[in-house]
Formats: sequence, C-alpha cells, structure tokens
Amino acid sequence: MADEAIATTPTAEAPVAETPKPRIFKIGSDTIVEDASMAGLSIADVQRRLAFQYPEAANATTLTGRNAAGQEVIEFLPQAGRKS
Repeated sequence: MADEAIATTPTAEAPVAETPKPRIFKIGSDTIVEDASMAGLSIADVQRRLAFQYPEAANATTLTGRNAAGQEVIEFLPQAGRKS
C-alpha cells in the first residue's frame, strides 16, 4: 500500500455564468436595445409595449436572427394595410 501512487485529478473550475446580451429590436430604421424594463418579456409582450409608440409594430410580423456579436436581433416587419 505504501508503494501505491495517489493520482489526483484536477478539479474542474466552476463555469463562469455568462451574462445574457441584450436583445436588439428593429422597427423600420429605428433600433431599440433591450433595457431592464423589457428584460424577461416575450417578443409578443415587447411588441405590444412598443405598439404604443410605433403603431406599425402592432400588426407586424417578426423576423429573428443573430448579429456578428451574438446578440439576438428581432425585426418587426410592417404589414401592408390601408387607413379606414
């Protein structure tokens, strides 16, 4: 027993929690970066919230993707319509 070598394995360091990058919302030529008031909201909830200032977002379809920095980009594409 004295001749046995005790092999120690290095312990894995705890993974560092990566902070989520803020989402980017695009409506036409306007770009809105997610802040604390929009954090945790679904895309539909953000769309309803933005519709007060951007009426074209109310019935827009959404297109999601990622930019080169890895941030989620949500683009609101307005639907064709007419005023009544």
